Amino acid sequence: MRYPYIREPRALPLPTTLLLHNDGSTTKLLQTLVGGPIRVSERRHRIVATDQLPRDLRTFEFLADTTDVVVRRTSLSGPGGVVVSDNLITCRVVDARLFPPGDLPFGLHTRSLGLYERRRLHRAGVVRSDRFSGTPQLAACRCYSIDFSDGHTVLVHETFNPAAVPVSLPTAQNEHGDPGRTEYGGEDDRADSRQDGVHTTMVGAAAPVAARLGAAILNGRPGGS
Repeated sequence: MRYPYIREPRALPLPTTLLLHNDGSTTKLLQTLVGGPIRVSERRHRIVATDQLPRDLRTFEFLADTTDVVVRRTSLSGPGGVVVSDNLITCRVVDARLFPPGDLPFGLHTRSLGLYERRRLHRAGVVRSDRFSGTPQLAACRCYSIDFSDGHTVLVHETFNPAAVPVSLPTAQNEHGDPGRTEYGGEDDRADSRQDGVHTTMVGAAAPVAARLGAAILNGRPGGS
């Protein structure tokens, strides 16, 4: 299973920034964004030798101390079956006992167990992914770890469908005044953004989405993955 290479953008829409840097429930925030329940629509996992992991993942102490790890890939879907995120969970074999059955998202399951958790964000930004449209496009992505009160630890990579979590600033927020340009770098990225059609995705949606996201945070709704 290929891990995403996350690079940092110069700017992202406010709702996307809030989601990427949130230290509470990703699933509950996604439910707010899409206006309905979130469920697991695809899941698979396999055991991988630790020395086969990317080098930066082997620097995590809880992974470096074991010979094998479990890598679990899931897709989370909202109303109508539209995939809103693609997720990788990497953990020790003993931690895999936390994996939920059926279509219940991981974070909702661990909250139902009454576990307390500490989340640490390691990286957030954008990645090029073909998981949502079949062709490469920029998508918001983040990597964080969760330490649970019962001693289990997992590493999570989340990549979000840009149709639900936009990566392009509305034209009014683009200081370059160029609706065909995203805020990730130079001319190469400009060409990439035009090819990917990223600016056609939810360009005018940032304000209402931010309002829903802000209401969810103020009402105390976030809280497990």
